[in-house]
Amino acid sequence: MRNFTLPESVRLVVEFFDMFDYPVTLYEVVKYAPSQLSFTQAHELLVAHGDIVCHDGYYGKKESKAQVVKRLRRQRLFEDKIRKVASTLRLISWCPSIVNVYLSNSMSFGTVHEDSDIDVFIVTKPRQLWSARLWAMLATMLCGTRVTATSKDKVCLSFFATTDARLSDAFESSEDYYMYFWEKSLISLQDPTIAGFISYKSHPTAHFLLSWYGFGEVLYKSAQRFLMRPQKLEMARSGGTHVIMNETMIKLHERDLRSDYNHQLQKRLYA
Repeated sequence: MRNFTLPESVRLVVEFFDMFDYPVTLYEVVKYAPSQLSFTQAHELLVAHGDIVCHDGYYGKKESKAQVVKRLRRQRLFEDKIRKVASTLRLISWCPSIVNVYLSNSMSFGTVHEDSDIDVFIVTKPRQLWSARLWAMLATMLCGTRVTATSKDKVCLSFFATTDARLSDAFESSEDYYMYFWEKSLISLQDPTIAGFISYKSHPTAHFLLSWYGFGEVLYKSAQRFLMRPQKLEMARSGGTHVIMNETMIKLHERDLRSDYNHQLQKRLYA
């Protein structure tokens, strides 16, 4: 992204989350601001901004206690959804091909709602991308949490990348604000605040058996052929960033709303 002044950085954060009716804390302003600033600077800039109001330590553009109440309700909803898919996330994390699993999108932004699915971003070892996707799909099928006709409380396996992948390849442009906030917001399942919900820990026996049971080149190629559906491959070849399928990244967002969010944010920033 381009360089932002300190006032512009603060406004960018507030405007982005305001699109989702989500007032932010001082900590979140400092965390997400593209320009480095202190808590004191952030507070002073927020207070000086005529369009930003504060209620109980939450900053937003709408002077309404209802927005804060809504945010707190979303937190409880987030915890409920994590508990519902704890077994699935735990089973996915046992795969030796997988380095880390992150909550993403509405789950990591904090903007979750009743009908939200649970988006995850999965990082794998090199040359084990497709094996990991196959294992994750089997885990959701076994636990009954695979996205089908309804996505409510289901685990969405739409984004995988290897440790040597370039996440910038998934950005629409240098002004892809949504992906900037997406990357900043990722929450690892190894984070203590999340691990407590799912009892996150490696499973030595499962790790040994899965490592031994064909998670090598043969299974990798088989998984790749099985999962690389022709219509998705054709979309990937179109050159966009909605669908990406290669040796280092799988991104399957046919209904990608990033352009809409980025355009809306641009209008807010430069109105």
